[in-house]
Amino acid sequence: MENLVFCDLLVWRDSSLTSSQIFHWRTTHGVEVDFVIETATGVIPIEVKLTTQPRIRDTVNLHVFLDEYKDDTRSGLLIHAGAETKWLTKNVIAVPWWRVL
Repeated sequence: MENLVFCDLLVWRDSSLTSSQIFHWRTTHGVEVDFVIETATGVIPIEVKLTTQPRIRDTVNLHVFLDEYKDDTRSGLLIHAGAETKWLTKNVIAVPWWRVL
């Protein structure tokens, strides 16, 4: 599923009128976020989970990123295989893959 999301992010980036970059983020302790989109207006961390029922525990890595880069980003995105869009925490929203790609 991560490859599907990555391919669609590349298409979005390459067709966008504004310059954006897509990165992978990992700490020296092994905490990682699947994708980080950097635009002129800020940074969006994205975690991809192959679950139909995303849970708060799925947001742990996003929160590590959000704490580290609090001046550059306001919220994170958790893309999942379910059907429901909902806020899992005050700054992480879970969205089905087919809604954003």
